[in-house]
Amino acid sequence: MRLKKIFSLLMIIIFLLLVSVGCEPDEEVIENGGAQIVLKDIETNKDIGEPIVKEGPLGETESFQIPKIDGYIFDGLDEFITIEYTKPHGTYILLYKKLNEIGPNESRIIFKFVDLETNNILCIDEIVGEIGSEFEYENTLTIEGYQPIDLNQTIIRGIFENEDRVIVILCAPRRIEYEKFGYTVNYLEKDTNKVLHEAKTGEEHLGTLDLENHPTIAGYQQEPAATSIEITVNETNNVLNVYYTKDALQWTTITFLPGENATLNGTTTFEVIKGIEIDGPNQPIVTPPEIIPNEGYQTSQTWNPSFNLSNFVSENNEYTAIVSINEEYGFAYQVNYLEKGTNTVLRTAMTGEHPLGTLDLYMHPNIPGYQQESTVTTIEITTDESTNVLNVYYKIDNSQWTTLTFDIGDKAILTSGQLVYQVIKNHPLNGDNQPKINLPIFTATIGYKIGTPAWLNEYNEQDKIYAPILISANVVIDPSQWVEIKFKPGANSIVTETTFTVIKNHPFNGLNQPTVRPPEITPAYGYLLPDVTERWSPNFTEDGQVSNDQTFYSQVVANESIIFEHIVFYYLKGTSDAVPGITKSHELVYGYAGQKITITLQTVKGYKLVNPATEVEITITGENYQTTPIYYEYDASQWVTITFKSGTHSTVVEERTFTVIKNHVFSGVNQPRITPPDIIAEAGYKVPLERWSPTYLDDGQVSENKIYYSQAVVDEYVEFKYKVNYLEKDNTTNILRGARSGFHHIGNLNLGDHLNIPGYQQEPAATTIEITADEDLNVLNVYYTKDISQWTTITFLSGENATLSGITTFEVIKGITINGPNQPTVTPPEIKPNTGYKTSQTWSPSFSLNNGVWGNDKYTAVASVDEDVKFGYTVNYLEKDTSKVLHDAKEGTHHLATLNLGNHPNIPGYNQQAAPTTLQITINEEDNVLNVYYTKDDNQWVTITFRAGDNSAVTETTFTVIKNHPFNGRNQPTVTAPNILPAIGYMLPDSGENWSPGFTLDGKVMAAQIFYSQVVVNPQQWRVVSFNHIGEDLNGNYVVGLGSDTINGIVTKSINLPQKSVTGFTYRTDNPTTYTVTTAPSGEQIVEVKYSRNQYTIYFNANDGGPTPTSIFDVYYGDEVVDVLSSHSIETPTKTGYGFKGWTIDNTGVLLKIGDNY
Repeated sequence: MRLKKIFSLLMIIIFLLLVSVGCEPDEEVIENGGAQIVLKDIETNKDIGEPIVKEGPLGETESFQIPKIDGYIFDGLDEFITIEYTKPHGTYILLYKKLNEIGPNESRIIFKFVDLETNNILCIDEIVGEIGSEFEYENTLTIEGYQPIDLNQTIIRGIFENEDRVIVILCAPRRIEYEKFGYTVNYLEKDTNKVLHEAKTGEEHLGTLDLENHPTIAGYQQEPAATSIEITVNETNNVLNVYYTKDALQWTTITFLPGENATLNGTTTFEVIKGIEIDGPNQPIVTPPEIIPNEGYQTSQTWNPSFNLSNFVSENNEYTAIVSINEEYGFAYQVNYLEKGTNTVLRTAMTGEHPLGTLDLYMHPNIPGYQQESTVTTIEITTDESTNVLNVYYKIDNSQWTTLTFDIGDKAILTSGQLVYQVIKNHPLNGDNQPKINLPIFTATIGYKIGTPAWLNEYNEQDKIYAPILISANVVIDPSQWVEIKFKPGANSIVTETTFTVIKNHPFNGLNQPTVRPPEITPAYGYLLPDVTERWSPNFTEDGQVSNDQTFYSQVVANESIIFEHIVFYYLKGTSDAVPGITKSHELVYGYAGQKITITLQTVKGYKLVNPATEVEITITGENYQTTPIYYEYDASQWVTITFKSGTHSTVVEERTFTVIKNHVFSGVNQPRITPPDIIAEAGYKVPLERWSPTYLDDGQVSENKIYYSQAVVDEYVEFKYKVNYLEKDNTTNILRGARSGFHHIGNLNLGDHLNIPGYQQEPAATTIEITADEDLNVLNVYYTKDISQWTTITFLSGENATLSGITTFEVIKGITINGPNQPTVTPPEIKPNTGYKTSQTWSPSFSLNNGVWGNDKYTAVASVDEDVKFGYTVNYLEKDTSKVLHDAKEGTHHLATLNLGNHPNIPGYNQQAAPTTLQITINEEDNVLNVYYTKDDNQWVTITFRAGDNSAVTETTFTVIKNHPFNGRNQPTVTAPNILPAIGYMLPDSGENWSPGFTLDGKVMAAQIFYSQVVVNPQQWRVVSFNHIGEDLNGNYVVGLGSDTINGIVTKSINLPQKSVTGFTYRTDNPTTYTVTTAPSGEQIVEVKYSRNQYTIYFNANDGGPTPTSIFDVYYGDEVVDVLSSHSIETPTKTGYGFKGWTIDNTGVLLKIGDNY
């Protein structure tokens, strides 16, 4: 733009110059015009920023895109306006509405309310929310004289997107003559205004609306009411209330009763309408009270008769709670096993829980050592657990007891415990009712210990014994109390080595010790025996003692009258060689046996004694010519090293190291021959007279390790090449000036000042070079950087509807053409319009390589909408919260614009949520998606339950389904009837009618329904079993018939044996309690149930006087009286003045049969 102004000024100047010299221009000059666009806040009328000035050929027009301003929304629907370039500049005012401020993660939804006929903006509203969150906008704005043309836009839902989104709501002017007004008819209970029926609503034109008849409502009688409404513009007046009163004849009561074994929690009486479902319209909410079964009972919350909310009631009904004994709810019981007479507990009580009723224990346990006396084997279980107790008594049986004896022997002493126990035979020693057996505690005598095991017999608490048993203690020698004493020869003596084992810490002549006698001692030559008390070391006496193994060595003393010779030799360590430089190689020493003589050792330079002592003590032995070697070794502390190494700028031919004696001239005795290596100087250097540092001399010496370094100095007659480069910093391939080069000897070279290069500024750089022999290192790089003040940038922008391919920003030199010398190659990027747009590869403002640039210029790509390019869109119909697909999606294509979708489909079983009916088409087809959500209408859904019927098992399963809709219809859940497991003895019916009522996948229900599994008897699995009751005769044979029972049972299942109550007989408890039905035919399965004949005791008593009453036992039911009297001697009773007539029963007659205790 700035270049265009400069060009225009230049043309005016040229034109004036031509006119002033009488000449005219060769071509007609095109005159420019302009336009000014002013952006204003519609509410404050203040300008928003600076006006936008556009220039162009006078009289021409241009399409100008309305700019977007952060925080504002344009008060219109157009995206472009047409401007004309005029003189003076024409002014175009664009109005904007200021928006609310938003946070970094927020965006806006902007609603524009537009006049359908004029496209004028009536109102702008907005909401703000977090990006990605859902919004719900309820259109409560009232625009005078207008109403929305799409009633579905009353509530609008969607998601806050990354950028602000605009939604247009079209409004139409209101015209009363064409408008409909709402009305309402309410159906209410008189006096309470309770709603009895869904209100009738609608819209109609002004005038009288005929309503026809009002609905009949069960349980109520309609009061007289109008059947028309006068429709007015005030919809609050368009209301008719129709009242109903309760009809007592149509109501009855239902009552819930608890029965005998339960209580109820909740309301028990309800008044309901006759003839309709209990949960039908206007019925009260009937909730059966909770059945609380008494303790020990259970309930499935069912009633007799069966209660269901779908029942119809025609009279007063009563429902009684159904409860049964809870077989899984037990009451505590306890059976105690006690010793008779002492009540000692012989066995842990048997405890448990059992439901109400008779608990049959069948028999009681045998307790070792005891004999059972009690015979009762049942407990009557009640809710009072303190009564659910049975005591079973036992008495001691001496035949089951024996003795257990512990014998500790004569090597031990009893300290505590007992040695003899009475125990139960054939019963673990630590078993119940056994005495607590504590092993006797004893100690072993000195020298002995208790062995492992402590008892020789294998004894374990789990052992059982059958007869008297003796367990002996295991007492053994304790090795830890015994030690060895040995008598061995000491120095210079001879002894027969002898060993004794003795008790430690105990006198050698004490109890249990062996006889200890030391052996004889023979002294060696040159030695004598000492006094008796000093002949052993340590000292030995017969009453002495030791605490550990001990060796006694024989002792002798020297005979000083006999002299022996001893030799001391001096050797180099590890050899038999003499030590270099030593004065004498050996010495002679004389003395008597055992004499100690000290000699002073020689010193040798460069060597040291292996033993650092300066003296040594020689002990004379009882033999001549014994020797003592003294060893010397190399002393490293007296030696150091000198090394000849390469120094700076020089190299030795061979690095050499010598080990020398310190503080001793290099040419001294015993020093090595020292020959320093030759020195080679580096290029440009030479070897001086003083060849080593520090100085080395042949007669020198050192006191520590030392290194000598070779020396070299610069040779000024040898020169090397150098070079200075002039480069752009950070772009060293850009050489700004030819390099400077020359020759110089090793050392520092002063270069003077560096060159100035136009367009660049020199970076600080050295003005000297350190010359080395390596010419590759004799290089100095002088760097320059661009002078930013002489450079600027041009930028190519993509705009909103395109992208660019290529470089978009170029840095160029100011004041010269873009394609001038030293400029970079500037190639505008390729304009790639966004999908749905097109371009002619042009820029705004116009771009040319011949342009000159003085400031930062920007060029924006020009692109417009391509209506021939269309994009796919999808409308999904989903269940809210689950996203379940409820209907086939609506799909199509459309170019970039707002697409009107029309009404959404109705879906059975669901209610549509408010949703937009338009869709903003974008290039991203994933965004061109509208999800219309539906929610379940609970009134259209019911439950069906599959439940176990009689004699079958089913995993109870419940499904919630759409009522009056096939089970396998769309949007129904997958309904799968569970498998039916018939009980043994039953099977599924051949007809396939497995459920009641019948169930098929294409069936449907109008209300909640329970399907009960159905099975039929399987005759192949049932058998008739005959139970013959047989009694015992007087001879003990079971031949007396007492009747029979037949029971129908299932094969492989057990049935309880029936019991009869027969006078004079008792059911035998050793009868099996159950019988397992076999596969044998019915007539062949016969079971005998045995009964023992009762035994009674008869007492013969005289009414007056007579003998003491006599009892007769072993009398069985059915015995003849004569047999009893003839087999027993009964003393005849006497009474003064009377004679004995005979025996009667209670003075009522002669006793004929025995059938009870008398």
